[in-house]
Amino acid sequence: MRYFFHIGYQGRHYNGWQRQSNIKRSVQQVIEEALSQILKTPTFITGCGRTDAQVHASQFFFHVDIENPWDFDLMFRINKTLPDDIAVFDIFPMTDDAHARFGATARTYDYFIHTYKNPFLSAVSTLYLEKNLNLEKMRQAVTLLPLYNDYRALCKSPDNYRTTLCKISSAQL
Repeated sequence: MRYFFHIGYQGRHYNGWQRQSNIKRSVQQVIEEALSQILKTPTFITGCGRTDAQVHASQFFFHVDIENPWDFDLMFRINKTLPDDIAVFDIFPMTDDAHARFGATARTYDYFIHTYKNPFLSAVSTLYLEKNLNLEKMRQAVTLLPLYNDYRALCKSPDNYRTTLCKISSAQL
């Protein structure tokens, strides 16, 4: 039977969501190892998308096919087994044709900046030491984002990706 898991994670200590042979530690790898241990069978999951290294996700979904029903509180066990920076919020039984990645209709991204050094913000926000940001000009610039669909110029390493095309439906500051 197929199940969707609703999770959140702080990606600071991970090389992104997706398991990759040349990557040491991913969120997917950690969850698959935990589920395999709990269910006592190799378990593979499919995420709703991907995140880059050190990126957080507050509402992420993956699906997994589990053949044998369990007779214990799986959500309790998985949360007990996973590290503190990954949490399972819900587990939903789904139809066998439901797909976490291809069924996703939208994704939302939030970016945060702070203008003063604060050790409690550094894991969730980017430090930009400029006291007099022109917020009105920044708002005007943000309104331009939905007008374009190729963001190659904003990508650190565009040649590492199949495409740099993206449809932005809304952007705000």
